[in-house]
Amino acid sequence: MEFVDTYLNAIHYPCYPAGDARSVRIPSLKVLAEVYTPGVGFICNVIKHLLWESIDLRLFAADIADDRARQSVLFRANALYSLAKALSHTNLIIPVGRSSNLHAIRDKIAAIGKAVYIITDGTAIPGLGDIGPQAGAPVMTGKAILISGLADIPAISLILDETAPDKVVDLLTRILPERGGSINLEDLSSPHSFEVERKLQECIDIPVFDDDQWGTGIVVAAALINGAKLLGELVVHFQGAGAGAIGVALILIAAGVNPGTMQMADSRGLLHAGRTFGMNEEKRQLAAMINAEGRTGDWENGLRGADIYIGLSAAEADRRTSFTPKHLLMMNDRPGIISLANPAPEILATVDEDICMAYERFLDSGAAFVCTGRSDAPNGVNNVLGFPAIHKAGGFLANATSYQRSDSVVAARAIASLLGECTANRIIVDPLDPRVVPVVSEAGAAAIRERRGGQPRGSGRSAAH
Repeated sequence: MEFVDTYLNAIHYPCYPAGDARSVRIPSLKVLAEVYTPGVGFICNVIKHLLWESIDLRLFAADIADDRARQSVLFRANALYSLAKALSHTNLIIPVGRSSNLHAIRDKIAAIGKAVYIITDGTAIPGLGDIGPQAGAPVMTGKAILISGLADIPAISLILDETAPDKVVDLLTRILPERGGSINLEDLSSPHSFEVERKLQECIDIPVFDDDQWGTGIVVAAALINGAKLLGELVVHFQGAGAGAIGVALILIAAGVNPGTMQMADSRGLLHAGRTFGMNEEKRQLAAMINAEGRTGDWENGLRGADIYIGLSAAEADRRTSFTPKHLLMMNDRPGIISLANPAPEILATVDEDICMAYERFLDSGAAFVCTGRSDAPNGVNNVLGFPAIHKAGGFLANATSYQRSDSVVAARAIASLLGECTANRIIVDPLDPRVVPVVSEAGAAAIRERRGGQPRGSGRSAAH
């Protein structure tokens, strides 16, 4: 429960008058793992039960024999309950719903000034799924702390009591400024997230960045730019076909990976151009680009001939599908493994297995390198390498009105360039490397200015990701 203390201390920071988190610093990967992934998932789960079930808080400590330890856990559970009720009284979290006073919320946002607006409806919280905006709020709080602390820019979270894309966009256009700052979509379920991103960017001159798609794509591309130095040309297989997997695939294609050799599978099997079941528009468009062989069957059938496994599948305990050393043997020799389900990566034999034990098991089985999305193991392919710098570049340095896929490729190459020699235990820089934000934000801002040229602002363009 130590990470709960860390999280609570971070929330009760001495804040700026505007209510942002620029006074907070994340000093180590250990603290990052506690206030963000994987630790924040525990906090969300506790709040979910407190809000949904109104259960007796003593149940959280009922199975602890030691009286002092039981009282300690009970104290923290009470603190989390108070946190769930109190978040709306800070400027770090602003609830927005159908019954909200939207004029008052708009005034509150305007008073804060230019900021990163982190937006969620709580329908796709990693490892927990649709737990609602209040229970998912700690993830957004952690995100705001990271953006503000690492990039030194204000960040606030808008937690939406609405999930229909048209209604989400309507709410946001009524409370956000016409321009200035940057929008971070977070943990909206697929395929609704695609629709929200597209429609919101069409009617607002603030750049919209879906972190589950583009943030993940940036850091995976950075890892594979360096991983290619160990493996050569890459044939990639995805387990998972949600917003994250599709975003990663599109950025890898833009960065030069051959789409025809790519394979991607969802829970119903491999994507291919002739598949008609379980498809949405985004899957159809990608299926027309990948899997030139036209392979069919389950996800395992896509592993044959692959150099890289990228896991972006469901992490919920009752839905997860493990990736095992048996699967490793189906791939080419010395493949790279990037297992990104959070907080329980696919390489874990069980959701409770120690992450470092799983990491070593795959290296011992012949993997060239192993990456996860967590901060408590080597090779952390963590979105925090990308999103603070991207928002600073677009929203504050270049005053962008939209993001393009090419911006993500520039960011990925900038991150990759920060690492010198690549080894099995290090193909990407640490998420808290102090060079990341200045180098990546400057590279991103330069790319945005160059591609924008003399294009006028205020046109309400759709982001051509």
